[in-house]
Amino acid sequence: MGRKGERERLEGLEVLRWAHGGEGVAIPGSGARAGGIVFVPDAVPGDVVDGDVVEGKARWARIAVTRRVRASPERVPVPCALQARCGGCPCVGQTKRFGQSSSQLCDMGDPCGNGTTCLDVTRIARVGAYANNAASYGLCLKDQLCSQCTGQWDCPGDLACVNLGGSNLSANHRCVPACTSNADCTEPGLRTCYDSVDASGRPARGCFNKNAGGLPVNRCL
Repeated sequence: MGRKGERERLEGLEVLRWAHGGEGVAIPGSGARAGGIVFVPDAVPGDVVDGDVVEGKARWARIAVTRRVRASPERVPVPCALQARCGGCPCVGQTKRFGQSSSQLCDMGDPCGNGTTCLDVTRIARVGAYANNAASYGLCLKDQLCSQCTGQWDCPGDLACVNLGGSNLSANHRCVPACTSNADCTEPGLRTCYDSVDASGRPARGCFNKNAGGLPVNRCL
């Protein structure tokens, strides 16, 4: 701690991982905040930084970086000249290991590159007569088939979030081809459109199989 009126300075913090939202996470090994969580903006795992505490609680703090002592070997140049000023795209500090960490906006049919496709992402779903008013936008994403999901917003394109597991703790929600009838299920060995629910209990229909006991077969395992 510094004198009264001075900001608390933390030095030699190594960023261990990313938190949700794109900030780095460091855990001091000594000092008053030893063992606590420190959030580091514009950081990549492996960075070592000094910074002043701008927000502090008993178990966590957030710093403003004053010096990057050592850059992570995984760090690559930020491709957007406005990133630091606009404050957006917290994941745009890309790494060699993870490739492009943030997805770019696109219009349907736009070329994306890097093995991604422009997929429609629904963030605010509508039902019934208002289904066509769902709020959505395009993002350059890799195919999300079989990825884990909590709702339709996690399954862009022609995919639906359904439960391929059991009930309660045995539930296993995955993105599968969406459908309204069996005619929409065209993949080999996948000919039936079943009713299901997403992780929030919302109705969903997807193409998957069931076993002799009537339980979904998890094709994603």
